[in-house]
Amino acid sequence: MATCPLKGSEKAPLPNARVLGPADSQERLEVSVIVRPQARAALEEEHVSRLARGNRSGGPLSREAFASAQGASAADLAAVKPSARSH
Repeated sequence: MATCPLKGSEKAPLPNARVLGPADSQERLEVSVIVRPQARAALEEEHVSRLARGNRSGGPLSREAFASAQGASAADLAAVKPSARSH
């Protein structure tokens, strides 16, 4: 399988870093994938700026409302899934 690094994700070795040997293929590796929120500007406009002005009406956002407004888009998650499944 060919690899395709994400633009901007390439990392240079730290100064004085050296290879100690091959990686253990049995070692567990955990990866976090952070996807962009759907509508960050909308949250800032509708909720955060209202709270910043001292307007507390409407109360805090529920988890469901926050997830609906800020969760990743289905298209972004669909783009990540094939790579996640294959690795």
